[in-house]
Amino acid sequence: MTPLRRIVYPALLVLVTLAFHWKLLFTGGRYTWLNAPDFAHQLLPWYQFQASEWHAGRLPLWTPYEWAGQSLLGQAQPGVLDPLNLFLYLLPLNQNGWLQQSSLEWFYALGYVCGVLSCYAFARFGLLLSPPASAFTALAFSLGGIPSSTAWPQMMHASIWAPLGYLFIFRASRHANPQHALRDGSLSGLFLGVMWLSGHHQQPLFFTLAAIGLWLWFLYARSLRLFPAAVLSGLFLFLFAAPQVLPMVEYGRTALRWAGAADMMGWNDKLPYQVHEQFSASGLTLLGLVLPISVSYPAFMGITTVSLAFAGAFATWTRRTEVRVLAALALAGTLYALGANSFLQGTMYALLPAIEKARVPGVAMVLCNLGLASLAGFGIDALRNGARQVKNLALPLFLIGLTCATIAAYQYVFRSWENWTFITPAIAASIGAYAIRRNARWAPIVLAAAVLCELSSFTPSIWADLQDQNRTRFVEGLADHTDVALYLRSVSGGARFDHNADDIPYSFGGFWGLEAAIAIVPSVPADLWTIGPFGTPVRDFLSIRYDVGKKKYRPDQEEIYRSPKSGIAIYENPNSFPRAWLVHNVQPVADLKAVGAWMNSAGDRRKQEAVVTGETSLPQVDTCDTTGESAVYTSRTPNQLRLQIKANCRALLVLNDQWDAGWTSSTKVWKVDGFVRGIEVAKGKQEVVLTYRPKTALAGAGLFGIGILGIAYVLFRYKQPEQPR
Repeated sequence: MTPLRRIVYPALLVLVTLAFHWKLLFTGGRYTWLNAPDFAHQLLPWYQFQASEWHAGRLPLWTPYEWAGQSLLGQAQPGVLDPLNLFLYLLPLNQNGWLQQSSLEWFYALGYVCGVLSCYAFARFGLLLSPPASAFTALAFSLGGIPSSTAWPQMMHASIWAPLGYLFIFRASRHANPQHALRDGSLSGLFLGVMWLSGHHQQPLFFTLAAIGLWLWFLYARSLRLFPAAVLSGLFLFLFAAPQVLPMVEYGRTALRWAGAADMMGWNDKLPYQVHEQFSASGLTLLGLVLPISVSYPAFMGITTVSLAFAGAFATWTRRTEVRVLAALALAGTLYALGANSFLQGTMYALLPAIEKARVPGVAMVLCNLGLASLAGFGIDALRNGARQVKNLALPLFLIGLTCATIAAYQYVFRSWENWTFITPAIAASIGAYAIRRNARWAPIVLAAAVLCELSSFTPSIWADLQDQNRTRFVEGLADHTDVALYLRSVSGGARFDHNADDIPYSFGGFWGLEAAIAIVPSVPADLWTIGPFGTPVRDFLSIRYDVGKKKYRPDQEEIYRSPKSGIAIYENPNSFPRAWLVHNVQPVADLKAVGAWMNSAGDRRKQEAVVTGETSLPQVDTCDTTGESAVYTSRTPNQLRLQIKANCRALLVLNDQWDAGWTSSTKVWKVDGFVRGIEVAKGKQEVVLTYRPKTALAGAGLFGIGILGIAYVLFRYKQPEQPR
C-alpha cells in the first residue's frame, strides 16, 4: 500500500468527524456543548483558571480560589496534565482574558478527532481489519455510545488512549518470539498510563481492569512467555500515570468528597453499595444500545452497528481468537454496567478494594461499546468476503426497519413529531438491508452512512442552541456578574469573599481569579470541613471580608455595591482577619475537636496565639512587645507567596491559607490552627517565600522521565514492526 493510500481513510475520518460536529464548529457560535450545570459551573471555571495560568507562564498546580486553597493537580478532574487540554489552554484568549467559545468548541471536537484516529489504529493494526472495516469501527465507537453521550472531556479523553493501549496488547499476543512482544507490551503500558492523565479516574479504572483481563486471557490461551511483556505493560502504565495518580492519592487522603452518599466520604471510607445501585444501568439501557431513547448512561450505537457485530461474531467465531475476546469484553462491560442488576459488579465491589471509588457502574458500557464496534468491523470484512452469515442479515434488518417505521408512523399520527424517535433506526435498517443484499464493493461506505445517520440523530441533541429562548441558561450566566467581579477585584486588596450559591451557582472565584471561601467542586479539605467553614468565627478567621449575594449573611454587614443588572450586592464584613499575622504564643491541643472549640471561643485572641495538634514539639517563639510588627504580602501567585516580615523577636507567622504538604519554605511549614500554615521567623526584617512544590508531583515527573527513557530503550532494543494484512 502506497503512503498516500494509507492516509486516505484517516483523512476521511477526520473530515467526517468534523462534519459530524458541524453545529458546534460551523454555525458561528450558535451551539455549545456546555449545556449542563456541571460543565458551565464547575468545569469551565477550572479550564479558565488553567488557561490563565498557562498564559501567565505558570503551571497550574494549586488553586487559591477554592476552599482557602486546594491542590488542583491532586483533584485530578480538571486534567492539568492531559495532553489534549494543553491545546485549549494555549489558544488565544479574548479581550476579557476568557477562553473563546470557538476555542472550546474546537477543543471538544478535537477530542473526537483523536478518538476516531486512535480507534482506527486499534482496529487496523491491533485487530488486523481492513481499512474500510477499521474506519467503520472507529466511527461506531468514537461517535456513539458512552464516549459521545458522556460529553465530559475528562472522561471522553480516556477513550482516546485506551484503544491504543489495547492495540499493542493484541499485537504482543501474536508474536511468536516473546522478546518481540516486549516492545508492544511496553507501548501498551505507555498509552494506558497516559490515559490516567485525562483527569477522571472512572473510565481509566474500567479500561485498566479490562486490560488486566486481556493479559490474563492471552497468558492462559496463548503462552506464558508473554508474562514479561505483561509485566512491562504494568510497569510503564505506572510510570506514565504517576504524575497524576501520586498527587491524586496524596490529595485524596486529606480531602472529603461528595459522592452521592448521605455523608461526605474520606479516602478510607468505602462508598455504600446503595450509591452504586443508584448509578447502575438497567435493561432499558441495553435497549438504548439500538434505539435512540432517553435512558441513563446512554450507550446508543444503532441497529446497524449492533446487527453487524452479531453477524461478525457468528461469521468469524471459530477462526479468530480476537472475536471471542472482544465478545467477552462486551459481555463483561455490560454485566459490570448493570451493577446491582447483575452478579459481576457486586462481586468485584466486595473483593477489589479500589473499585468502589468508581461510583457509576453504568459508564462501564464503554467496554461494551468498544467490543461491539470492533465486532462490527469483523462483520464488515465478513461481508466483503461474501460470508453467508452476514448476507442472511438482510431480511432481519429489513423487518426491523419496517417495525421501526410503523412505530414512528404511530407516534406521528397519535402523539407528536417530537416523539418521532424511531424514524432514523428505520432508515438505517433499510439502508443496511439494501447494502448487505447487494453485497456491493461500496457496501461498507453505505453501512457507515447508515451508522452516521443513526448517531447524528442522537448525539447532537445534547448540544444547546444558544438562540433558544426557552432553554435553561448555563454558560451565559458566567458573564452576568461581570460588574460585580470587577468591583470586587478593585476593592478586595487580597481579602477573600464568599458568595451565595443560590444566587451565583458557579465557581465564581475560579472563573474570575478571586480568592473564594467556597467553590462548586466535588471535594473539600477534610480538616477545614471538620472544624466547620460556615460559622462566623471561621469565616472571620479566613479573611472573608466580602459576601456576595442578594441578601446579607449577617446583620452587621454594610452594603458597598449592588449590581443594577443582576441585583447581586457586595456586603463588607467589619471583623475579618488580615491574610497573615505574627503570634508569640503557641499551645498544643488534643485534636480537631479541640481546635474547633478554640476557634469558636477565642475571638481576637486568635491573632496573638496559635494552636497545634499531632506534633511532638512546638514552633519556637519568644514573648516581647509587638508594637510595630508587621506581615505584608509583596507578591501572591497561585504557586508562590512572598511576604515582608518585621518581628520584634522570634515569632510564628500565621497564614490563613489551607495547609498542604507541598508548600515549602526555608524552614518547616507547620500546620497550625487546625488547617492553615505557620512558619517560624527570627527577629528583625526579612522576606519569607513559600513555594508550592509537592513531592508527589516531583516524584511523578521523575517517574514519567524514567518511563520516556525506558520506552526509548525498548524501541531501540526491539525492532520488529508488524505489517497489517
